[in-house]
Amino acid sequence: MLAAGKDAALLYIAGCGYCNQHLTDGFVSDSAVWFVANMAQQRSYRKHVNALVENDLWLKVEDGYLVNDFLKHNKSKAEVDALREKKSKAGQASARAREQQGAGNKPSTRSTGVQTDVEQVLNNKVVEHAFNYIDIDSDVSLKDTTTPPFNPPTNSDDSEKPADPRFDALFMAYQSETGKSPQFDAAEVELIAAMLTDDVTPDELRIALREMTAKGFACPRISSARNWIVNNREKKKRKGRQPVKEKPGLAGGYVPSTLSEIVVEG
Repeated sequence: MLAAGKDAALLYIAGCGYCNQHLTDGFVSDSAVWFVANMAQQRSYRKHVNALVENDLWLKVEDGYLVNDFLKHNKSKAEVDALREKKSKAGQASARAREQQGAGNKPSTRSTGVQTDVEQVLNNKVVEHAFNYIDIDSDVSLKDTTTPPFNPPTNSDDSEKPADPRFDALFMAYQSETGKSPQFDAAEVELIAAMLTDDVTPDELRIALREMTAKGFACPRISSARNWIVNNREKKKRKGRQPVKEKPGLAGGYVPSTLSEIVVEG
């Protein structure tokens, strides 16, 4: 690392973060190197890539690079998926146990505005999405209490409410556009509920994600594109306004009235 230099070291750290985030088992494709360099705030990165290869920190392989000994110090994709599956099953079992034990002691809830949408989303398929895509730290046990608990108060007829299909549409649009699953927590679900209230469409989300990615913005969450979509809507409104045409007349746009004209014939 010392021989490669500090700039190459920063690129190496960013590469490890990229591999852990996207579960690539230490592989950085040729097309992703620029993105990793952007994470390290580097525009000219080729010499730093060469320094990593020359010092055996990255290994040149087909279609990209491999972080040397990555799997000796990090979990593989298969191991992380297995941990997530255990976490999901444990969370579902815990939710069922709480539901059975607290059937007669349910706190009251508010049912106004966005809160109603949030409760409806949380009490349906969103819970499954959230548990499946929460990031799992390698040292977190199944009894970890730091993960946001997706167990909001429920009403007795919540099970009869259908899940809002618009949430799944936004979720699938994000996943297909970015190739990864979005991050979830309680605040994120509230923001998505607000986006549904504003009638944000999957196409709007896709366009916003593409534009933000092109500008170098990270989009780890569905709500990352919320402000971008709102600003695009405002721009379209401003472009759609027609300029006011002034009537021809005297200076200042004043047109004299002819109602009191007197016609003299002679």
